[in-house]
Amino acid sequence: MGVTIVEPSFELYKPKPSQEVYKSIMDADDICQGREPDNEQRYAWAMEKLMKELVQRGDESCLEHESASAVIVCDQWVARDLLAHRRASFSVESLKDDVRAGGVKVVCPKKGWTGNSLWRKAASEAGDFYEWMLKMGSKPETACSALPMSFAVTMRMTASMRAWRDIMRQRTSNEAKPQMRRLMAKGLRELMQNYSALFDDFRAVQWEESDD
Repeated sequence: MGVTIVEPSFELYKPKPSQEVYKSIMDADDICQGREPDNEQRYAWAMEKLMKELVQRGDESCLEHESASAVIVCDQWVARDLLAHRRASFSVESLKDDVRAGGVKVVCPKKGWTGNSLWRKAASEAGDFYEWMLKMGSKPETACSALPMSFAVTMRMTASMRAWRDIMRQRTSNEAKPQMRRLMAKGLRELMQNYSALFDDFRAVQWEESDD
């Protein structure tokens, strides 16, 4: 079956319309400010303005009432770090069944870096050994222990908007692993495209994906 090299990915799962998210956050802020939640239709520009004001003054508690979910493909190093975010919820691809009938997938360590013969050889041999163990009767969760840390994992990750801001702030820093920054660059673009009023202040810290 062989080894397939895949790119990391971050895609929002069925994102809510931005105005629905903003309205919910605005209703929570009304309660904080002692106002009755306004059930009338609000202008989009007014809601976006308030979202930016909340973010600018660091008053992000109301952002906890709305969340976003993403389907992520990453390597084992990145997955381990993401799972450390206890304020998020995760559903991770199972290793109990041979869900990899199409072969082993590994995540390339950095963008476009597929020409290193030693890395490709190591990944290929690990994949061959994994398949051999299955043929010899090993359970998939046992055989997976022989695979490299670049072994791909798919997960769904859900977090509040406030938690996503904290995650992006931490995982887009220069201290984060290059593989993590590369993945979060994709995630940040997704969040900014769908909820610009909540994430537009991150625009200044974006980088090229090739900056590995």
